[in-house]
Amino acid sequence: MKRLLFTLFLSLFALVICAQIESTGLSGLYEDVLHGCALEEDTLFTYGEKGVYSYDLKKRDKWEMFCETDNTVHQFYKNKNIVIIAFLNSDGTSWTNKLHISEDYGNSFREITTPGFADFIVYNEKIYLSSTERKLYSTLGAVYVSEDLGQNWERMSWMIDDYETNTLRGRPTICKNPYDDIFYVYGPISGIDGIFSYFNISYDGLKSFEHHVRYREILAPSEDVDAQGEYTHLGMMAFTPKDKNTILITTSRGLDKTSDGGITWRTSLDVCDQENGVTKSVLFDALNPEVAYTPLYNKNKGGWAIYYTKDMGDTWDVLLPLNPEEGNELNDYFLIYLFCSSGNYLYFTDIKDVYRIDVSSIQTGISSVSAEGNSGDGFIYDLQGRRLNAEPSHGIYIKDGKKVAR
Repeated sequence: MKRLLFTLFLSLFALVICAQIESTGLSGLYEDVLHGCALEEDTLFTYGEKGVYSYDLKKRDKWEMFCETDNTVHQFYKNKNIVIIAFLNSDGTSWTNKLHISEDYGNSFREITTPGFADFIVYNEKIYLSSTERKLYSTLGAVYVSEDLGQNWERMSWMIDDYETNTLRGRPTICKNPYDDIFYVYGPISGIDGIFSYFNISYDGLKSFEHHVRYREILAPSEDVDAQGEYTHLGMMAFTPKDKNTILITTSRGLDKTSDGGITWRTSLDVCDQENGVTKSVLFDALNPEVAYTPLYNKNKGGWAIYYTKDMGDTWDVLLPLNPEEGNELNDYFLIYLFCSSGNYLYFTDIKDVYRIDVSSIQTGISSVSAEGNSGDGFIYDLQGRRLNAEPSHGIYIKDGKKVAR
């Protein structure tokens, strides 16, 4: 009887996911629009029109000004004493990114001259830049690398330089797998047979590319493609460790999944309008590599929701609906940036504030634990479903699906 009651308790616990949103308090300090976020070790950074703020994830008490600026911060990178900030500027007709670098923890900066409007990533003290360049009457995508922190740039081609037939409609996106040395460069291409998306893979630091994958055929309503066209918009990527061998990528429809390093893809989550081409986000959980999260604007619900998976993208459920009609009045959540999983918490931001959700009940995979021990997963849990790093010296806990008392 006790075993039966304990099994029922665990089953009910698994069904009730406590997805309570907590504000981290930035809205009381910051009055302008946020543009993004970054994470370094145990410090969270968010940035926007007034500068960069930092938040200690261990203390979780307050936000502090890290760097005040006169221009809108579009991108931010920090690793130890190196800080790189991209400022977004407009002259009324076009946009430019100006990069500034600091080698003393952000106390002083110098401007980096870059080849055009750009986004960047940093790896092994090299800056990789995605940009565009003019060639005759065409706009082509370009990838550059700097080995001396922006003093000099070398152009790296990310596609066949066929200026007669292929032109880039926007900057390519550069993404680096954090578990190996593989780079991915992808983006929309306008060719003689329409608009489509290329997905290229580099195994040698962007010196060359293999697997020039024509990602999806054009989704055109007719043979006459207009100036805008319709294609599969590819956004952010998320990676599992090598032993899991899974990558998720956001698309115009939702999410796609690959299990062979990006050679072939299949639909993982399809809830978005094709027209919703904003760069969506996705990330795997910091504690459980089979759990992932993504915020998407659901075309049927008419609002944002945070989705989660416990099987690396095979199936998805709604963690939290984020529009007032669903009973959540905290904010209107216009354009969510999901950007950090730390400990038992998921952090995300809209344009106004940064929020925290306790996702410990999802991380544990408690629904797979049985009091009979038939489906133990090798992990140790407390009675609240939280995964433990080691067996407690005393008390009651769950190990391999069995209740243990010491």
